[in-house]
Amino acid sequence: MSIKLMNILNPKSTTIDAPALTPEDQELLYDLEAKVEESGTALCVNLAKIHSYKEGIFWKQDYAFFHQYVLARFGYREQHAGRLLATGLFFVELENSSDQPHYPVCESHVRELVNKLPPNHRGACWRKITKSKEPCELTGKIVRDEVAEYRKIIPVEELELAKPPRKPKKSTVPENKITAATEARQLLAKLKIITAQLPESEAILDLLDSIDELIAGNE
Repeated sequence: MSIKLMNILNPKSTTIDAPALTPEDQELLYDLEAKVEESGTALCVNLAKIHSYKEGIFWKQDYAFFHQYVLARFGYREQHAGRLLATGLFFVELENSSDQPHYPVCESHVRELVNKLPPNHRGACWRKITKSKEPCELTGKIVRDEVAEYRKIIPVEELELAKPPRKPKKSTVPENKITAATEARQLLAKLKIITAQLPESEAILDLLDSIDELIAGNE
């Protein structure tokens, strides 16, 4: 981490002498926090739709696993990508339900649901939680406590389904699945993300796109 970035994340000044928030400041804070949370849930939903569209046509041509695509395209590692995907799939499930349930306002509201409950119980538990409380009233602790209570009515065998599968000791990716051309395109995808942040990056991106097309033609 650069010194400049560390200074931004860990400023020397404290909040001890900071003035109290005005009502206008507090309203603006709520508005900004809501937008941050909305962007986070949108990220989860869009990843889930990329994952599921036509049984994975968007990513299966180049990658054996979805997390490989997410890492190459967005830079999220496997564990984080898995959390985002599970959350997004739950949001999509609610979108497709016929009873118009309340939607979680942030990813943390459904983290316990996707981590602790089998898929066929998550919707019912969420509806139970939001029957007496609006999502905006919920905290992480409330959701954790409600999920813990709901788990008591689920048979032990079903709870086993909520446990993530153990990672194999050795890679299960077929040796010929990821070719040299695919690896090159993965590296190009990362390079494009970095290049896009540079000033006057269009010419470089055009060149990278041309290289990408050449590599794709030789796969």
